[in-house]
Amino acid sequence: MKRRLMFPVLAAVSVLPCLFFSSLAQTAGEQVLAIDARGATRPFPHFWEQMFGSGRAILTLRESYRNDLRQVKAATGLGYVRFHAIFQDEVGVYDKDANGKVSYNFSYVDQIYDGLLANGGASRWNVFSGDATDCLCTFSAFNDKERSTSRSYAAYFSNPFTIARTIGLLFGDVVRERYQAWLQVHQDLRPRIDRRFKYAFVRAGTTTVMQEASLFMLITDMFRGVPAVYNTFFAYDEVAHHSGIDRPDALKVLRTLDQVFAKLELAARAAQRPYRFVVLSDHGQSMGATFRQLQFQGFAPVARFSIERNRSTVQFYDYRRTRTEIGVVRAF
Repeated sequence: MKRRLMFPVLAAVSVLPCLFFSSLAQTAGEQVLAIDARGATRPFPHFWEQMFGSGRAILTLRESYRNDLRQVKAATGLGYVRFHAIFQDEVGVYDKDANGKVSYNFSYVDQIYDGLLANGGASRWNVFSGDATDCLCTFSAFNDKERSTSRSYAAYFSNPFTIARTIGLLFGDVVRERYQAWLQVHQDLRPRIDRRFKYAFVRAGTTTVMQEASLFMLITDMFRGVPAVYNTFFAYDEVAHHSGIDRPDALKVLRTLDQVFAKLELAARAAQRPYRFVVLSDHGQSMGATFRQLQFQGFAPVARFSIERNRSTVQFYDYRRTRTEIGVVRAF
């Protein structure tokens, strides 16, 4: 009897919101949606047809899972992996002690994505490879011939147009750096550091050669269908460290990075598979004078503050150490 009475009550309750929203739609007025059937079109990628569905994210840490993933990729050419529960308790991201203090640990999350990057991922202009199988200009994989297999990118330096363009940009940025360094001294901008002639070539290498090569590599990777690529752009970091984070020198370089990202987005539209861009920074910066500039008759203050935190994800150990050193040195 209760089941029979429940349906009319639920039906009556569900009708009320429908009547309410329909009245709102009438009062808000009609909205006209115009569709141009003759407009420009582009292919709609069925990315779900190239997707490998799995279970929870923690399963990707198993070697058997990774072996199965490699075999499926070799047989089908899949380009996507789908899983869930990336922040579930078993991944160990969130923890709270007896005092209610919250701590976060993303070590397993890093291992999950590093393991996926190892299955067809690529590393460009990085210090560490993240276990990527395809590495180029990556410090930790310089002597690893099995992972440095992207010989085709040498075509960038064999094209007369790209060589002439890169050399022109290189020397143009050397002249720009010398002028901007002189301008800071002429205007007495502070804080500032001494920028020698040799540094102009270091800066130009990051803002022109490495940046142009990165753009070429990433576009080529997208047309090759590489599933994931991690690339480091050093230009703004290099200039901001020496010129200042908000000086015209650094902001101009930042605008060139915007142009690079615009070209990458344009190339992604023409790729055979969809790509999403994630832009992140590895550290922050703040303006301030160096200790060398604060010295008085050869003496300068020094301050060091270090924090060490070691915590096991399986609760074997958990400790924190802090140390502060303050003094005066004559090491310059």
